[in-house]
Amino acid sequence: MEHLTEHWEELRGCIMHAAEQLSSIHTAQQQKLADLRGLKSMAPQLLLSLRSAMYPQIFDSSSGDALLQMRISSHLQQSAILLREMLCMAMDEQAPIDATVCAFLQSLPDITRTLATDIRAAYEGDPAARSEAEIMLAYPAFEAISIYRLAHRLYELEVPLIPRMMTEHAHQTTGIDIHPGATIGPYFFIDHGTGVVIGETCTIGDHVKLYQGVTLGAKSFETDDGGNPIKGMKRHPDIGNHVVIYAGATILGGNTVIGDGCVVAAGAVVTADVPPYCVVGGVPANVNPLQAGSEEPACFFLPSVTKSKIYRKSCRKFFPKCDRDVTIHGYTKFIQYKQAHLRFSRASSAKLRRPPPPLTPGISMLRRNISIHSAQKHDRMLNSKPPERTGRKALEAIRTRHK
Repeated sequence: MEHLTEHWEELRGCIMHAAEQLSSIHTAQQQKLADLRGLKSMAPQLLLSLRSAMYPQIFDSSSGDALLQMRISSHLQQSAILLREMLCMAMDEQAPIDATVCAFLQSLPDITRTLATDIRAAYEGDPAARSEAEIMLAYPAFEAISIYRLAHRLYELEVPLIPRMMTEHAHQTTGIDIHPGATIGPYFFIDHGTGVVIGETCTIGDHVKLYQGVTLGAKSFETDDGGNPIKGMKRHPDIGNHVVIYAGATILGGNTVIGDGCVVAAGAVVTADVPPYCVVGGVPANVNPLQAGSEEPACFFLPSVTKSKIYRKSCRKFFPKCDRDVTIHGYTKFIQYKQAHLRFSRASSAKLRRPPPPLTPGISMLRRNISIHSAQKHDRMLNSKPPERTGRKALEAIRTRHK
C-alpha cells in the first residue's frame, strides 16, 4: 500500500492522459457512430422473449396457471417493447419503426411452422434423437436455425445491425455461423454443427442436411477501383433440394450450383457446378452419378414409381408413409436418375473393355514359357501312336478284322 501511495501521483497522471486521448477519439467519431449503449445485451433478451412466445412449454420460465394465450400475449408484448427500443437505437428517426415491429410479429406463426419442419428433419435424420423436446433443448442446430429464421425475417424487413447481432449470438453459443441474409428452405438440419459456415448470398433448398465443418463460402471478391470488395454481389453457392453434405466439405463460389439429390463427400472441395443426382468427392472434386442400390442415395427421396425392390426400399427409408402414386415431378426426376445411371453403366462397361496393363518382363517370360510348354505337349499328343492292345481284347480285335 505504501508503494502504491508513493507512485499514485504518477499513475493518476497516466490515467488522466489516457482519458483525455480516448475522449478526443470519441468526439471525432461521434458523428459516425450512434449511441448504442446496451444494444448488445438486449439481443439475448429479445431472443428469449420471442422463443418463449413461440414455444411456451419449452422456454417459458414464468410460474403460475395463467391461460396459454395470456402467457403468449405477455411475451409478445415484452418482445414488441424491447424490439422497438432496439430499432430506435439502430434505425433512423424517419424509418417506419412501428410498422416494422408489427410486420415482424405477424410473421412469427409462419416462422414457427417452418421451424416445425426443421425439428421433424432433425428427428428423422438423426438416429440418436429420442424426442422433439430433446432436439429443441439439447441440439445446437435448433438453437442456431431458430435464431437464424428470426434474424432472417428482420433482414428481409431491412433492419440494420440487429439481425447480424442475433446470428452472432448463436455463433458464440453453438459454433454455427449462419448469415441472416442466407436463404434456407424448410426441413433443414445440421448434424453436430460445430464449424458450419453459411454465407450471406447462399441459397439452400428443401430437405438439406449438413454435417459439422461444412463451409458454403466465397471463392473470390469483385473489387472496385480502390481494391475494396464490392458490396451486395453474389458470392456464395446455391444448394438444391434433397442434398447431403458431409463433414468438412467446402463449396465455394457465387456461380457454383449443386443440383438436386447430390451427395457431397466428407472433405470435398467443390468450386464448379454439379449436375443432379451425383456423388462428389475428393480434392479437387470428382463427380460420379449415383449408383442404383447405394445405401446413401439422396436421389431416393423420389416417389416410388417403379416395381423395383431397391427403389421401393430406398423410398420407404426416407418416406415411410409415401404412397406409390406417380407424380409428374417425381417421374421427371426418376427419368433423370435413370439416364444418369445408364451413363454410369456405359462408362463402367467401357472401362472393363480396356486392354489390361502390360506385364513386367519376368511375368511375361514365365507366361511365354508356359505357353510354349503347353503347345509342345499338345503336339506330342497329336503325333503319338496309340498303344498296342494285348491280352484277350487284342485277340478278339484280330479275329474281328480277319472275319
